[in-house]
Amino acid sequence: MMMAKPRVSVIIPVYNTEKYLSDCLDSVAGQTLKELELICVDDCSGDRSTEILQKYAQKDERITVLRFDENRGQSAARNRGMEEARGEYTYFMDSDDVLADAGVLERLYQLAAAEKLEGIFFGFKTIQYSDKKVLKVFTRNHCGTTENGHAMLKDMVQSGKMCWSACVQFWNTEYLRKINIKFMEGIIHEDVLFTFEALRKSQKVRCIPDILYIYRKRENSTTTTLDTRHLEAYVILYSEIYKAVLEGEMEDVEEEACEILDMLHNSFLLLKNRFPENTPVKTTKPVYRYTCDMMCGKHKVRKYLERMLAIRSQINRYEKIIVFGAGRVADEVMDILQDWHRNVIAVAVSKKENNPSCFHGYPVCELRELKGFVQDTVVLIAASERFTLEIRKYAEQYNFQTVALF
Repeated sequence: MMMAKPRVSVIIPVYNTEKYLSDCLDSVAGQTLKELELICVDDCSGDRSTEILQKYAQKDERITVLRFDENRGQSAARNRGMEEARGEYTYFMDSDDVLADAGVLERLYQLAAAEKLEGIFFGFKTIQYSDKKVLKVFTRNHCGTTENGHAMLKDMVQSGKMCWSACVQFWNTEYLRKINIKFMEGIIHEDVLFTFEALRKSQKVRCIPDILYIYRKRENSTTTTLDTRHLEAYVILYSEIYKAVLEGEMEDVEEEACEILDMLHNSFLLLKNRFPENTPVKTTKPVYRYTCDMMCGKHKVRKYLERMLAIRSQINRYEKIIVFGAGRVADEVMDILQDWHRNVIAVAVSKKENNPSCFHGYPVCELRELKGFVQDTVVLIAASERFTLEIRKYAEQYNFQTVALF
């Protein structure tokens, strides 16, 4: 007998995860919130996953099993689950992960229903499946207040605390249907477009600091395997967001969209560095091939990109940047800052006579000549590590704030 309208629909795509699936289903079925439905979409598994799903469905009438006749991917499975969802709220979960405790869905539902929220974002923990070692803990910033999606997107971009996974989001089902949102099929990293679109159109969303989801990192999963599909996904995501910006569909969040384009391009470059030179990137449309050529055309083996990404949130606190250094390190740093569209006002050195008068089109100065720019300015130390402490002390003499590459 079909139960009354559930409070939460949990959608779980399943593909060859027999080793992990029972833990996942137990963590949902054992929730203190009993008024829920589990929609498991079997993506044509070739292992015992199908058998496990059928056994659970026989024991628990809240579990519905749908099956594809051919492997169509996680996006198609999630979209199929969304078509069947009857719950007030929708939650997406991966079949090899677990919820943090038995009260997760009840806490999310009570908060969402009480505040009439369209969406909730929360934190997660990543553990190594083999030995349960904690690899990462991610908590949300800007928690505790309800805001519109534009404001939250801006907060996430500015703080650098972005996590696009649909598994750490909780959405009102009626809202998702109202905006007619779907996961883009045929790619990986599909959560980026889904989250961006769902968030920018929402009016009442909230971040909470709670760690409610546990990713279990395993060998040979889609996200841990080096595969050119990741490169293809970055190209497609970049192309789709860029196209929407050019067509004026992102006017309300254009600045944030451009920051995300930078993020995608940086991820593309970092990943491409791990492949042999001239590794082809497969694309299915002319526009994607054009985007790929553009991204590869900008591609350089950038030794310091990872370090720059690590300190990017610190740099973003300031309106203006003075780059300290005029050598090979600073040369790459200037290229990266140009890609990021940051406001560099000058290049500084200890002694002008030992350096060129101009570097990357900017005047080369000594810091004492730039004392009038202390307000809202950071000195980015882009010199060899052995000089960092000396340069930091020198900059502090003139009351400059500093961020060091090393």
